[in-house]
Amino acid sequence: MKAIKIRYFLFMIGLAFCLTGCKPSVNYDEIGQTLLGDLPDLIFANEFQYDFPEEYQGHKITWEFAKSDYIDESGKFIEPPFHDATLKLSVFVDGEKAGTKNITLSRNLTNYFSEIEKYVKSFIKDRARGDVRLMTTYYDIEGIEIGYTSSKPEIVDNTGKYYNHEYDEEIIFDVSVSFRGKTHEFQVKHISVGIPDMEKVVKIDEWLQEELANMTFVDGMELPQTHPLYGGRIRWIAEDPFVVLNNKDFFLPMDEGTYMLMAEINYPGAFEYFRYFVDLQATEIKDPLERAKCFIEVATPKEIEEFIVLYNGEGANITRNIIGDDVNWQVHGGTKPEVPQNVLDSRMYEGYTMPNEDNVLWIVVHETGMKLTGLFAEAFDKVQWDRATGDTKPDSVSWHYTVDDHQIIQNYEDDIACWHAGDGSAIGGGNKNGIGIEMCINPDGKYDASFRNDARLVASLLIRHNLNMANVKRHRDFMSKDCPETMIKERRWFEFLDLVAKEYISQTLLSQFEITYEINSEALATWPIAGVYQKVDGFTEDITVIAKIASEELSLAIKLN
Repeated sequence: MKAIKIRYFLFMIGLAFCLTGCKPSVNYDEIGQTLLGDLPDLIFANEFQYDFPEEYQGHKITWEFAKSDYIDESGKFIEPPFHDATLKLSVFVDGEKAGTKNITLSRNLTNYFSEIEKYVKSFIKDRARGDVRLMTTYYDIEGIEIGYTSSKPEIVDNTGKYYNHEYDEEIIFDVSVSFRGKTHEFQVKHISVGIPDMEKVVKIDEWLQEELANMTFVDGMELPQTHPLYGGRIRWIAEDPFVVLNNKDFFLPMDEGTYMLMAEINYPGAFEYFRYFVDLQATEIKDPLERAKCFIEVATPKEIEEFIVLYNGEGANITRNIIGDDVNWQVHGGTKPEVPQNVLDSRMYEGYTMPNEDNVLWIVVHETGMKLTGLFAEAFDKVQWDRATGDTKPDSVSWHYTVDDHQIIQNYEDDIACWHAGDGSAIGGGNKNGIGIEMCINPDGKYDASFRNDARLVASLLIRHNLNMANVKRHRDFMSKDCPETMIKERRWFEFLDLVAKEYISQTLLSQFEITYEINSEALATWPIAGVYQKVDGFTEDITVIAKIASEELSLAIKLN
């Protein structure tokens, strides 16, 4: 009975408290932590979906972000453009601050992955001999995992370690990047170099000697352009301009005999020139018209970047502004001397005889080296005249011709020994027995147009002085200087020689015929050099050119790049 009275007493006390309006205290911090705990530490703007509650267990809830720049008017998050953003989120319960939380708003992982891919690729060289640097971290950002799988781990393994091998091998690395629960995969190609490039050049030279010794030569065949195992690039020119076109297409000569073939063996890390002597039968294609038609079909480019030559027999258009003896200074070495037979034997080959009375042995190709606007051929014509007619003795520098993208100017006669090759007064050298040609490289001119104008002049001089392709030399062949610089650095020398050979054939064979061209498109515009056309911007469709020769028509398809 006593226990019942006590319980009743306690009940009445509690009821009294309730009736007098007393309520138990509310733990706002606990509510805040509960609400904030439902939110992730990292969110993606385009993926995060969350309805922020405005009421919880009868309490009014409000939210506040410290960085409102990352929230639009509708309440959606805005993706940070350059880096992650840290958002400070505060929650309020019944108007009282109940807690804060820092949330990382991630930038788009597509952007992250794109940058990581570029970063990884920047360390993997296209071609190398040795270990490959495979990056497994991205700067100091934590949580990024980068893994690699090599297609040929016996050559270069998954860590990038290189193992010795003979031939160049293509390796494909499958790359996997994991970050913030997502994965990005891509591939990187790499050429793992076998033996050093110079050793490959030597091996290809030995291989070519054997190949040519056992080769059956026929009209229209292609010469080897690479080695089946060692790779590399092989380009060809023949002593006789008619024998090789496009650096690969072979044609038998008019007369049976021994002929020189010249090859360029080219690797990124090494390139060399070689000479081979082969015994060739005479071609069965003797008719000039048939040979001319064959040449037009083979020599007309199948695709063009900017300029194209449609060959029609045109020779070089030379403006003569000759510096004679009636000047203040003789900036040359007099007339070209005779070259003794032993020098001809050593410079060319045993038994070679001087083919002209002017003692011209070489056509020496230069580039001016001056990449300044306005320096066309006329500017260098003035330089040469100023040197010869000035009041003070000039430097001993002179040359015969200057070529630009539309003009050729001659300042000295071909039989004069000018000072241009850097080999002093050596008999049989570039100075004493060469014709010097300077090609302009001014940026406001068109290099490739000058390139073609230069080739046309060289061919004209070869014909005039009864020379062949072996007589065309670079300045570099007479002294240690990278000249013509662009042709050497961009490895375009054999491309230039091919244009010379085509011009030679055009000026000797095609000049016998009247040749015209019909172009079915406005994609090609005439250029100030006869027969040279420039591609007009905006045209991409292939075009057809009709060549008309001796009442016959040839249809030539040309691809515009």
